[in-house]
Parts: sequence; structure tokens; C-alpha cells
Amino acid sequence: MKKGWTITKLVTVGSIGALRVLVWLPFVVISGASANPISMIFSFFFYSFISILSMLIVRQLGTLTLQTFVEYTLELPLPNMIFKPLVYALAFIRSLIVDFIFQKLNKNRISTSIICGVMNSFLLSILTYISYMIMNIPGASQIPSSLLTPVIASVLIGVVMLLGGLGGYLGWLTYQKIKNTSVVIRIQGNEKVLDNN
Repeated sequence: MKKGWTITKLVTVGSIGALRVLVWLPFVVISGASANPISMIFSFFFYSFISILSMLIVRQLGTLTLQTFVEYTLELPLPNMIFKPLVYALAFIRSLIVDFIFQKLNKNRISTSIICGVMNSFLLSILTYISYMIMNIPGASQIPSSLLTPVIASVLIGVVMLLGGLGGYLGWLTYQKIKNTSVVIRIQGNEKVLDNN
């Protein structure tokens, strides 16, 4: 029984982080083409999905934080993705918060995946807004006046949290389908994982 970090788990987190970056690229292109960062809002669904799935598979404190490090490192060569200490610090704070919530709650409950998905998307939306403002991406300067009125902002936050919750739910469902496969069992080091829905 291997309860700590292993090479297999580290490779798994790195691979999932790389996959997330590859899937993220079309959203970056679409957003840049439309000059409207809000067009990336629906990508939060996939981001929460893959983040929750990663934490369920690896089941180690720091899984999402390490995944975030891999993602941001791979994204550095992309246009506009210059190193910004504040953006990186906020990204790691977001990851640590979700990591701790996941570890403190019952990992095997569907509610935990949904809660973490909601929190992940909510914090990610704040980080995305700050990132766009700091990096002076076209269209970002129009966000406060045109979109962040109290009513519209509330709707957007609601949509983000809903998508995050759905992503977390899909991550949990996907894990239920693959948890008994030889690949996942190998990653987890034959740990005994009890179901508690």
C-alpha cells in the first residue's frame, strides 16, 4: 500500500496538467479572436472537470497545486503568458485552497467533488479577470464598465459556479467508471478506496 507520493503519481499529475493546457489552447485562440475574455467562461467547466478527476485519481494533498505549476510552466511560451508574480501567486493560492478543501472533506462523496468544482471555478474566474487586466489583453479594459454591473456580475458568477459544479460532478462520474481499471489501481499503488456516496 503506497499512501504517499510516488513517481507514478507525479507523472500522472504532470500528464494531466499537460492535457489541460492542450485543451485550453482553443479557448485562448477564441478569446483572442473575439477580444472578449468572457468567452473563456465556459472553459471553466472542463478545467473543474479535469482538476477534480485528477484529485480523485491521485488523492494526495498538493495534487492540484502541482498540476497548476505544470500548467503555468507549459503556458509561459504562449502569447501574453509572460511571468507575472501576482498572477502566479494567486493561481497557487487558488490551488491550495481547493486542495485543502478536498482533503478535509470526504474524498469519496459526490458532494465533495461538486463543492470543489464550484470553488475552483469561482476562484479561477477571479484569477482570470485579474490576469487579463494585468496583462492588458485587448477587451479586458471594457469588462468593468460593460459587464461588471451588480446584476450582470451576479449572473456571471452564478454561471461560473454552476459550470464548476457540473464539471466536478462529471469528474466524479468519470472516476466511478475508471477507478477499478488497472491503470488507476496502479497509479494509486493498490490503495484501498472505500465508496461513500
